[in-house]
Amino acid sequence: TLRHPGGQALSPHAVYIRGKEITVKGVTVTGGLDGIHLSGPASAVIDGAVVTKNAGRGIHIDKGSIARILNTTVEESGGIGIDVTGASYAYIGVFIPRVPTLGPNTVRNNGGPGINIERTSGAWVVGNTITGNKESGITVHRNAQADVIANTISANGGDAIEVGFNSGVNF
Repeated sequence: TLRHPGGQALSPHAVYIRGKEITVKGVTVTGGLDGIHLSGPASAVIDGAVVTKNAGRGIHIDKGSIARILNTTVEESGGIGIDVTGASYAYIGVFIPRVPTLGPNTVRNNGGPGINIERTSGAWVVGNTITGNKESGITVHRNAQADVIANTISANGGDAIEVGFNSGVNF
């Protein structure tokens, strides 16, 4: 059994999504290994949530999943704030392709990178505030691709944007 530093049992994921077109709106998510975990192929809209104080990742998107993250705060996770991996795609701060509407997020004070995009995944990261994370603001690596537009990235422990291992970023 996994345990919090205080000794209480730790559930694997506070919210675990395996379905299609799920909406998570206006909730506070805390206390899991991952706050919100999409395991796919799954798809979800996360809107107006607060994802805070999870032991591992705030939001984890994997196995061909698609997430649209809008108007959400992801903070104080033990590891990565938002993790996009395993051929998944995330629209972080923008709701497209259906409606080109901005919904800026705040990704702050996480124990790893603010946003991590890896392993043939992709993301649009638009209009967010990414600050105070222990590692880089945004990392893009292992054959990943990101479009990074009009974000405020500051006071992170590493580079604002770190790109490597056959990956690319469009500004």
